Amino acid sequence: MAGRFGSHKHKKFNRYTTSPSAKKGSFSPYSIIILSALMAVVAALFLGNYLGWLADKVPTHENGEQNTEKNDTPNLLDVEKINGVFVTLAGITDNTATNVRAQIPSGSLAVSLELFDENGNPYYRSAVAEAFGNLCGELTLSRAFEGVVADGNALYSSVIFPSAALNNEDVAKQAVKNAYEASLIEELCSAGACDVIITPFTFGDEEYTLDDDFADKLSLYVAAVRSLSPSLRIGLALPLEYLSESEHTALIESIANTVDFIALDLTGKTELEDFTDAISDASLNILRRGVRILLHKNSDDELLLLTELLNKYSMSNYQVVSISK
Repeated sequence: MAGRFGSHKHKKFNRYTTSPSAKKGSFSPYSIIILSALMAVVAALFLGNYLGWLADKVPTHENGEQNTEKNDTPNLLDVEKINGVFVTLAGITDNTATNVRAQIPSGSLAVSLELFDENGNPYYRSAVAEAFGNLCGELTLSRAFEGVVADGNALYSSVIFPSAALNNEDVAKQAVKNAYEASLIEELCSAGACDVIITPFTFGDEEYTLDDDFADKLSLYVAAVRSLSPSLRIGLALPLEYLSESEHTALIESIANTVDFIALDLTGKTELEDFTDAISDASLNILRRGVRILLHKNSDDELLLLTELLNKYSMSNYQVVSISK
C-alpha cells in the first residue's frame, strides 16, 4: 500500500478537532459512499462479463440447453442420423459386456438397446424395481454399457423404454408411476444411456389413444424424467396414423414441444410395399421434424431394402428396435 500511494504519517483526528487543511485533502463520508458504490458497479460489470465469457465456453444443444454430458460420452445429438444396430440383453446369463459387444458389427456408430422384456421388466438387476417389489433380472446394467463399443470406441446408445405410466387411468397413482419410471430411466442415464425412446404401449391387446389428456400427462411425465436425468435426450414413439393424418397436427406440435424428438414406429411394416406407403404418408412430418424411424428386422437382406429406401429419400435417422425371434 505504501509503495502505491506514497509514504505518509498518520495523525489522529476526531470530527471536532480536524484541521481545515486536513479537510481539503480528505474525502467526506458522502464522497466515500459514492466512490464505493461506483467501485461496486464496476466490479459487478466485470464479474458479469467474466461469467458471460465462461457461459459462452459451455457447449449447448440445439434447443439451447447446456450440455452436461461427460466429455467421454459419445455425442450424436447434433447429427441427422444414428443408424442404431439392434442389441439385446435377452438370452444373456453371464459375461454381459462380452455378449453385448459380440452383437455389434465393426464400423457401428450407435446401438439400439433392448433392456426390457415383453412385460416391461428389466433384464438387468434394478435397485429401483426391487424397491417397488417388481421383477427384474440378475445382469449388471453397468456391464451392459461397458460392452457398447466397436473398434475400441464407445458408441451412442439409445434405449427403448416401455412405459406403463403413460397408459395409466388411475389419477391417484399417476405421480407414483411417473416417479417409478423416472427413477428407472435415471438408472439407465447413470449407466451410460444417451437417449431413451418412450413407447407408451399398454402391455397386451388394449389400444391407447393420443389426445389432449395424453399430452398433459406426457408433459408431467417428461418433467419427472428431466428432474432426475437432465442430460438425457427423451424421445417418444408414435404409431403411423398420428404422423400421417393432418387432423393430428396440433397434438403432434404439442408433443414435439415436450420431448426432444419423435420416433415413428414402423416395426409392423416389414414388407417393402407397405413400408413404402407408410414412408410416403408420413414423409412431411419425417422430414420436417427430423423424426427417427423404428424398424423391425426379419433378415439382413430385407433390412437392407428398407434402409436403402430410406436413404434414397434422405431419411437417414433410424434404428432397429426388434428382430424376428
